[in-house]
Amino acid sequence: FSWTNDPFKIGIPEPIDHFLSGYEEERKKLNYCIIQKQKVCLVEGDKGTGRTMLLTLLKNQLRDYTGTNVLFIDSSIKKEIIIKELVYRLLKFKERIAVGQPLKIKSLIERIKDERLRNIAEAINFSNIEVDTAKLYSFINERLSGRSFLLVVDDLDNMSEENFKVITGAVASIPGFNAVFCGNKKSLEKIHYRDKPTRVELRGLEYEEMVEMLRKRIEGCNGKDLEPFEDSELKSLYKKSGGNPLVFLESAREKAIHIAINGVNYGKKKEELHSDKYYDDKKNDNKDESYNIKVISQPKHDIRI
Repeated sequence: FSWTNDPFKIGIPEPIDHFLSGYEEERKKLNYCIIQKQKVCLVEGDKGTGRTMLLTLLKNQLRDYTGTNVLFIDSSIKKEIIIKELVYRLLKFKERIAVGQPLKIKSLIERIKDERLRNIAEAINFSNIEVDTAKLYSFINERLSGRSFLLVVDDLDNMSEENFKVITGAVASIPGFNAVFCGNKKSLEKIHYRDKPTRVELRGLEYEEMVEMLRKRIEGCNGKDLEPFEDSELKSLYKKSGGNPLVFLESAREKAIHIAINGVNYGKKKEELHSDKYYDDKKNDNKDESYNIKVISQPKHDIRI
């Protein structure tokens, strides 16, 4: 189809603002939680409903926001890295060298006077030493000095119980800590705080929103509108997906492959395209026809996996 990339590729297209579709009310609700510095916000949705897309947009929006320390983590991060990320931006220059030095020189850690930070540094650099969470939370609370810290956690579904306890404990124990937890209904049910969390529910896209998402992806790959899909095909794919963008894109890929194999010209059968009659007809059709080509500048569809 003369596409420059795969419009169905699973990942986050860039720039995200151009490719995002739907969830306008949900985005407003999430933004409200951040602005009001609410303690906990829960973003609920099944895999493929657009959870990571929404959080990536939030991350971009908060990139230049200096009023709050913002930390984004997901389930793939090891416990030692989580602990390091929680404290690293609160450290002084020499402390950062001792805590984050790559050679794990024990003599540097032993010079740390604060017992809490020394335990944190040992837990980060030596696998046989466990962090004392009470010391960890006490140290962070002191260093924050009344400032706020926003923790955004993606894919809570697959996070280990050990990491889950460290993160949720930090939010519960440190007054300046606020959090956005993202996951399915089952994983979010494990979160219990005194203040009732704000809940943002992602239930899937409407048909028009789904079609708009696909159009943006195809055009971002140098395609034209929704070609090669017919409206009836898109409605069938949408019904099959149940409003889940991930399922929809996977089904659309299968359909596009089928069209490419069986009908290159969007509906023309393969046998028709190879017949002499077809080419004679096309020659006559194009005899007196002129073509005007309009070049449109548009964002590249670079997928980050």
